[in-house]
Amino acid sequence: VLSEYELDESMLEAGIEKIPRQIWEFGLKSQKGNLRTLPEDVIKLHLLPVDSALVTARGVKYKKMLYASENSLKNNWFQKARSKSWKIKIWYDPRNLSEIYTVNEEDQSIHKLHLLEHLTKYEDKGIDEIKSIIDYEKVTDSQSKEKELKEKMKLFDDIERIVEEGRGKTKRSQDESISKTRKLMGIKENKRKERDLH
Repeated sequence: VLSEYELDESMLEAGIEKIPRQIWEFGLKSQKGNLRTLPEDVIKLHLLPVDSALVTARGVKYKKMLYASENSLKNNWFQKARSKSWKIKIWYDPRNLSEIYTVNEEDQSIHKLHLLEHLTKYEDKGIDEIKSIIDYEKVTDSQSKEKELKEKMKLFDDIERIVEEGRGKTKRSQDESISKTRKLMGIKENKRKERDLH
């Protein structure tokens, strides 16, 4: 029931309820009513799923992808986003996320945002394919980070071993130098005693 819908006098006389189907059928039968003609691209847009994207300094971000358009560049979205990011309402075709759409609040015109060139791996792919790519990258990134951590731990262990070896050599050389010094001191002392005896 469309409680906000205003029925006209002829609708009330015909006993039409505020139900979309009844209103539609009455409008078709009476050939009057408030049927409007809209541009094809507007109708197509409103058949697509809706979501929100984030305007950032790097582009309009949606599911790890970045988009831009002439309108976004002309209106300095990305410079403004350096201070603070904001969300926008977007429409998208789940079969191909090479482009997303947004509506300009001022003139209600539709703007097409294109995938940035460096993200061609997502070009002409549907939402499920893109999700698979993102999931695969998460797994490989995790494995790479784990491998990197193991390599860092091995390097740390190697550094510790080298430092310990260096400390051991230093201590041995210090012990040897002490005993040499003592030996030399003993020789000098013995020579002095011998001279005193003669």
